[in-house]
Amino acid sequence: MHQNQGKNRWLTELHGTSYYIAPEVLKRKYNSMCDIWSVGVIMYILLCGKAPFDGEDDDAIKKRVITG
Repeated sequence: MHQNQGKNRWLTELHGTSYYIAPEVLKRKYNSMCDIWSVGVIMYILLCGKAPFDGEDDDAIKKRVITG
């Protein structure tokens, strides 16, 4: 997808909660598919009882999301 394709453009604003945010959002180039990541995180939490990426603070969590 290219930025100039109407509703299929790349989004660049940083929105989300550290536990549920997709790596593409942190890299500031994402589309609606990042929501699938968040659904996967929710499913993981429901099945395992803990978040797939954790840390002592938001920055630590975001680093693990990007590298994980």
